[in-house]
Amino acid sequence: MFEIQWFGDILGGGVVMASIYSGLKHNASIYSGLKCNKQLILMVGLPRSGKTTKALSVQQEYRKAGRNVEIVYPDNLRLALFVRKSSWYITEVCVKAGFIISDIVIVDSTHATRADRLTWMCPSIAYSWKRYYLFMDVHKDVCIERAIQDGRQDLIPVIEKMSATFEPPVDLAEGFPSLAL
Repeated sequence: MFEIQWFGDILGGGVVMASIYSGLKHNASIYSGLKCNKQLILMVGLPRSGKTTKALSVQQEYRKAGRNVEIVYPDNLRLALFVRKSSWYITEVCVKAGFIISDIVIVDSTHATRADRLTWMCPSIAYSWKRYYLFMDVHKDVCIERAIQDGRQDLIPVIEKMSATFEPPVDLAEGFPSLAL
């Protein structure tokens, strides 16, 4: 029972994974619910650019409007599973689980390159998910200052490295229009 709640916490919304697992054992049709007016929102930006704060704000606004919204945190998955890099397969499974109980899923990760964002093209096309991104266009110096203020100096080299290779999203060229909120 502990593992079930643990996955719910990682997904960000108390998902009852037991019912999902039992449904998947003998019934692949559970994925048919993944095709009904679903929206995938990718957060894009450097560490400490405000992605998580914005994702939580968006979740709150949608919930006020009566919409179900889940947030998937790939960094939490990576830390919980003791792996150096996030496993996108596991993240994709959590996104699918989120769509079973919700109509909007936000993936809170840097998505720092076009390749990172295009990882989501195949599943979103296969399941007819509407795709959007929210770009936190915050300069690396601001992100570094926030890291220092939060006592997270360990993030400074990460922010420096990511900013050197960061590729800002290009709306429709990537198949992900920006979400205007």
